[in-house]
Formats: sequence, structure tokens, C-alpha cells
Amino acid sequence: MKVIEKKINLDLKEKISYFKLSIFLIALSLICIYNGTYSLKIDAYDNLLNTSNKIGLFLFLLSITFFILNNNNLKLKRNKLTVEQKVFIDKLEKLVSLNDWKIQFISENFIIIETDRYSGGSKYFISKSCGELIYIVLENKNLYLKSIFDFNKNYEFTVSTGENKFNETLIINLA
Repeated sequence: MKVIEKKINLDLKEKISYFKLSIFLIALSLICIYNGTYSLKIDAYDNLLNTSNKIGLFLFLLSITFFILNNNNLKLKRNKLTVEQKVFIDKLEKLVSLNDWKIQFISENFIIIETDRYSGGSKYFISKSCGELIYIVLENKNLYLKSIFDFNKNYEFTVSTGENKFNETLIINLA
């Protein structure tokens, strides 16, 4: 995972994990369209208007919508840094130790923070977040920030209950 031009760039495994809902919906839509088109008699016009094809088209459009929203969600948000960069990093290190987070990577202008939260597990394939990764880029008195679910801890379909927004708000308040 890298940050390129203020957007998080995922590797193939992470892309599959991040876009798994879109992938699932597009596969389901293709099954519906295939089933609707080839399961009935050979009357092309009637096959295009059957319920299975309509459901497949709806799922296809829904999957594209989720893909676009998730792709746009990988962009880092820009905020103005009102304190000196050194002061901000000191405050950030205090916040990290206060919340029992870990600094996964730190350089002069780039920081990755790993959070760890207990979600209680799940009996189903949908769960709350078990942890997030917070990406911070400091550049020209600007703070670029994004919090996303940690792919190494969240295996199911993760439902956001505001964890990423909360992490971002905590860090923006330091700036």
C-alpha cells in the first residue's frame, strides 16, 4: 500500500478486499443476467425485459456505484496545518500513546498509524471494524489525512459505525 498523488494506492490483494462488495454484486448481477437471458425460450426481446435481467441490471448499476464511492473514498482529505509540523507530530505521538495505537511507519512527511479495536467477533459475514490504518501526509503547511479499515484485521464485510470519521476528527483537532 502506497500513497501516490494524495490517494491511497492498494496492491491487488488489498483491492480485492477493499472492493469485495462491488465484486460480489457484479458477479451476482452477471448470474442474474445470464440466467434471465438463457433460461427462457429464444425470443430475444422478451428475454431482455424479464425480471431476472432487470434485477441483474439493477445490481450491476449498484455495484458500479459502490465501486465509484469506494474509489473516491481512497483520496486523502486536505486540511490546513495551523501549528508547526514538529508540534503537530509531538501532539500526534501523545494521542497515539493515549489511545494505545501504534505508529507503523514515520518519516519526515509521512506517517501511518495502526489502531486496534476489539469488535467482539461476528457469527456472520458482516462485522464491525477490528482496526484501522490512518495515513497522514504533511506537506507545505497542509495535512492530508485518510483513515481506512485495516485489511489484515478485517476479513468480513466491514460495516462502518463511524470509526474512520472519529479517527480523522481526532487528528484534525490536533492541527
